[in-house]
Amino acid sequence: MQEKRSKKGFVVLLILIVLITNFITYTLLTTFGVSLGGKSLVAVEDSYSAKKVNKLMHLMNMLEGLYVDGVDKDALWEGAYGGVFAAAGDDYTRYMSAEDFSAYTESVTGEFSGIGIRMVLADDERVTVLSVFRNSPAEGAGLMAGDKILAVDGENVVGATTEEVATKVKGEKGTTVKLTIGRDEETFEASIVRANIVAESVEGQLMEENIGYIQIEEFNANTAKEFNEVLDDLLARGAEGIIIDLRNNTGGIVSQVIAIASRIMGSGVIMYSEDSQGNRKENTAKGAGLDAPVVVLANEYSASASEILIGALQDHDRAVIVGKKSFGKGIIQTFGQNSDGSGYSITTEKYYTPNGTSIHEQGIEPDVEVSLPEEIEYVYGSVPRNLDTQLDEAIVQLRLQM
Repeated sequence: MQEKRSKKGFVVLLILIVLITNFITYTLLTTFGVSLGGKSLVAVEDSYSAKKVNKLMHLMNMLEGLYVDGVDKDALWEGAYGGVFAAAGDDYTRYMSAEDFSAYTESVTGEFSGIGIRMVLADDERVTVLSVFRNSPAEGAGLMAGDKILAVDGENVVGATTEEVATKVKGEKGTTVKLTIGRDEETFEASIVRANIVAESVEGQLMEENIGYIQIEEFNANTAKEFNEVLDDLLARGAEGIIIDLRNNTGGIVSQVIAIASRIMGSGVIMYSEDSQGNRKENTAKGAGLDAPVVVLANEYSASASEILIGALQDHDRAVIVGKKSFGKGIIQTFGQNSDGSGYSITTEKYYTPNGTSIHEQGIEPDVEVSLPEEIEYVYGSVPRNLDTQLDEAIVQLRLQM
């Protein structure tokens, strides 16, 4: 009798072992089901992901083993990472190599080793000099706003992104970079020695006795501090009205814009954003406020963070907007860095002006539309003062409020 019970217990135990083994096997196939040569390589959460990653591994191995000229395995993986982000269909959601992410970080801090230029991808798909820093190596070499960068150290960069060109142009202090520049119908070479650059993003001057002019070229980590210093100086020197020039300002750090808007508005909603779940986050002004009329200059390349400031001041009737319709980037990105130095940018929120307007791919219409003269062939950089019809109108509009 005892022997029968032992056999029965053994059978039950055997059945339990089989069931547990099957469960573990199923779990391994679904949770740890990415394999190569019978070996588990990476954990995934479900069988769907396991199948997809297995397919990617299979295709990578096929390409590596069969492609006639051979392949660079690292380049394959970098391309795969980039492809994942590109498939989102959003130009601002992207994977960045370690070099590109480093360039992004430098642009945010405003300190880097390079030649001292800001660049933009122009309508002709060529990276174009947006502005040249004062007393920089680029200024010493004669570079000008509107110059096209055609090659870097002999390598053709026509068709490259701004980040790719920036990575090639930057380098260690004291080293030389050779640029091939296109200007009007001419092409020339410029050999420039790199130096440590600290990008000042705000400039100001007192115009026509009591009019203060402030140009903000970008919103980096120091912009709000620089803005307040310039504004305080102009007010102390007798400025009774302020023109803020955001033309060609392609954006930057949102927190810097919030700080500047707070200084001007004092109170009120600056903007609000919503994520994929519909969660809403408001940014409100918390500052002393500016007791002076304001006019803002905008154009086709006033984008992103610039448009947050433009939209807030326009919706609250706190400034008159003069110039051309802005670019139309009403989304916010979250940036992150991977352990190998690479990084990513993911569009995580859509933002709205205080009145609830989404300006993405729409832009903001100015209160007073003014074009530059036809003889101005490009809108990059500083326009000669005697031809700056937009600034002329800004002064007119400011005087109407003073």
